[in-house]
This record gives sequence, C-alpha cells and structure tokens, in this order.
Amino acid sequence: TVGTEFVTLTDEVAINYTVGSVDPTPTYDVDVSWGSLAYTYTDGVWNAGTHTYSGGGWTADETGGDQITLTNNGESPVTAKLSYTTDRTDITAGFDHPELTLEANACATAKLSLSGKPSEVLDKTPIGTVTVTLE
Repeated sequence: TVGTEFVTLTDEVAINYTVGSVDPTPTYDVDVSWGSLAYTYTDGVWNAGTHTYSGGGWTADETGGDQITLTNNGESPVTAKLSYTTDRTDITAGFDHPELTLEANACATAKLSLSGKPSEVLDKTPIGTVTVTLE
C-alpha cells in the first residue's frame, strides 16, 4: 500500500505438474519373535484315592517360551496364519490365535499349547513344526 492507494501486481505463473512413477505395491515389514518353544511334560501328582495323576501336562520351559509375537512395521495391514504340524499321534498342539490381522504399527501375540501324553521318553526331541505364513 502507498498512502490510501493499493498497488496490485499481476503476473502470470506457469505451474507444471508431472505425475511421477508411483509404486502401487504396499510396503511390508513384519518382525517375528519366537519364544524358545521348548516344553516339559510331567505326569503330575499321583492321587492314591482316585488312582489318577492330577496337575500334570505340558509347560513351557521359560516364561514366554510358548509365544510367538508379530510386529507390523509396514504401511499396510498383514494377516498372519500360524500352524503346527506333526507326524505324531500322541501329542497335539494348537494356537490360541491361529490367525492374526495386524494393522500398520500393530503388535500381536499367539500362544502355542501342547496336549497329550508322550508315548516315549523325550530329551530335547523335536516333536513338530511351527509355520507362520504372512499374507
């Protein structure tokens, strides 16, 4: 402004815009943390009155050793499917959350539980395979 008058400047501005190459493929980045997945089986305590064992079963050898934790550090949601396979008929296992959907920057944990009594003595013997599939 100059005094009570306004000065207006007019100029042409040319704007050029080019669409760059955009990669439509989402970015995936998932961390998988495995517990030791080492377990011990005990028969429990013998009850002479009922002629049965009580309080036995499978326990993880360390705190959190029965868990698998997934952290989605990526930009897109991810579905994780957890499975346990074995050729054994005496021991079965399953996850409390066999399928987890993780949004971006989310974390989730699944716990593997074993059941059944082993038909033989086991000493650090692999009894099955755990697979985590990301989709």
